[in-house]
Amino acid sequence: MIFAAIDWAEQSHMLVVLDAEGKTIDKTRIGHDRTGFGELDRMLLRHGILAAEVPVAIELNDGVLVDWLLHQGYLVYGLNPKSAERARERFTPASLKDDERDAWAMAEFLRTSHQHL
Repeated sequence: MIFAAIDWAEQSHMLVVLDAEGKTIDKTRIGHDRTGFGELDRMLLRHGILAAEVPVAIELNDGVLVDWLLHQGYLVYGLNPKSAERARERFTPASLKDDERDAWAMAEFLRTSHQHL
């Protein structure tokens, strides 16, 4: 099983993918457009897992990206901003903003806590 998380932004998004043990197996920055979403899809699917079996955490629960993920069949976990913030704080001081680290923290939170979400 793999676990993915997207640190959302208006222009581009950071995607981090972890394996079942928590090792980062993929990461990339994608654009907020059809090309970027297609790249996200290709990256996740190249691990040989169907979209319906890939849980994806994202710090919002609506918008074009979320709609696209749901349409593709991904298991989307829209994290409450406070939950995402607490996940980040487990690993780094709250004042540091780093898209990759934020996406990793959400993926790790999903990996270790998905059964409670």
